Amino acid sequence: MYENFFKVLSAFEKNNLADPLQETLHFFDIILNKSISKADIYEYLKDNDAIASFTEKRSQGHPQEYLLGLGSFFGNMFFCDPGALIPRDETELLVNTALAYIKKVEGPETVNVVDMGTGCGSIAISIALNDTRTRVVASDLNESTIRVARKNVDKFNLEDRVELLTGDLYAPFEGLGLE
Repeated sequence: MYENFFKVLSAFEKNNLADPLQETLHFFDIILNKSISKADIYEYLKDNDAIASFTEKRSQGHPQEYLLGLGSFFGNMFFCDPGALIPRDETELLVNTALAYIKKVEGPETVNVVDMGTGCGSIAISIALNDTRTRVVASDLNESTIRVARKNVDKFNLEDRVELLTGDLYAPFEGLGLE
């Protein structure tokens, strides 16, 4: 494993990134989040051309998550691409706050949650995964973004509890009775 770590670190150094060590640590943080097997990692790292291409694109400013097509959020891996924002650690505070609020809600068997501007769906999915009473209706302006979110909803088998809609602001939610 150390050999692979230094191989990636060296490639980042050759591409003159400001902080090659931080880039390398971030790379391994993404790919080692229990969603990619170690065998997959070793296969990827065997390809020197792939590493060179990856680090070159990274040196041009492309985020690692977009290059890998994956981002980590709330302990899970999510598909992501340039059409959807990369899940951020800071946003986990929002999910924790929402879950704390939802736990205080007494009575209904189902708690409706609205996620406007869902992006890759990481917030909606994380809430649904962590509270089985939730039904999340999530929307985004672009169909391409919703396609990424759909892949994530399918990945976590939440089709019955996370509904995805396309549209601007409140428009997708009209007539759904979510008052």
